[in-house]
Amino acid sequence: MAVWRRGDLDRATRLQQESLRLRQTAYDPVGTALNVEALAWIAASAREYGRAAVLLGAAAGLWRSAGATPASFQPLAEPHRDCERQARQALGEEAFQAAHDRGLELPAEDAVNCALEQPAREATS
Repeated sequence: MAVWRRGDLDRATRLQQESLRLRQTAYDPVGTALNVEALAWIAASAREYGRAAVLLGAAAGLWRSAGATPASFQPLAEPHRDCERQARQALGEEAFQAAHDRGLELPAEDAVNCALEQPAREATS
């Protein structure tokens, strides 16, 4: 997060994604939610507001499954609010909500793949 705050968005993205990959080998729902949340903030900083909204929704689903929210961790509350405000303002309420809902509806594995910029898993019949 310090790298993100310094403005090195590419490196911050790589570091958060690497952390997220490492979390896939161990059960860490709070850490996973935090990585996805941080990637939303980075996306908003890069003016990728649609991606930020989807990632905020994905993070919300992950936070919920972990039994927490960004507000549970005081240092996360302000960056979360800023990211959401920027994305809502840039996209408009309807587009923001649609993107957020798309992220919220993702199963955990697909939320992680989205954050890692990997294709979603194939649906099985």
